Amino acid sequence: MADISGRHSVSTGRVLDAALLAMIAGTLSIVAIQVAGDDWFPPEVSISQYGVGEYGWMLTTTLLLLAVTSALLLWGAHRLAVARSWPVILPWTVWIIALIVMAFVPTNEWPEPLTLTGQVHQAAAVCGLFAAPIGAVLMVGLGTRSAPDTVGKRART
Repeated sequence: MADISGRHSVSTGRVLDAALLAMIAGTLSIVAIQVAGDDWFPPEVSISQYGVGEYGWMLTTTLLLLAVTSALLLWGAHRLAVARSWPVILPWTVWIIALIVMAFVPTNEWPEPLTLTGQVHQAAAVCGLFAAPIGAVLMVGLGTRSAPDTVGKRART
């Protein structure tokens, strides 16, 4: 995989390595939420329940790590000419913005009716979870057509 980033001081391989590290940190933070809350089972309603209570900052951290990972992956794919069209960039951007909104706009305790912030949080979750797989499929599908010389090759650092 050739680094076609031009005069950039950071190689594409390093960008993708940073995405991997952020992904690992996000995964570990999800485990940390369960350890800190002494609850090894998934929440009854949604992962947003982790954001309510004394460990709510951990969900914020996890969602922000997922947003950073997604942004780094999009940046790396853009530098490899895999994500240079709006049909790919738009759903990824919606996903990243949705993660940031979910991180900073908390939901409320269940089974209480959703407050305004809970509705905003839920709308961001729906938009993000709708856009993420579309963006991923389009990136892979359009990316393999537009940059066949990069598929299956290792990145140079």
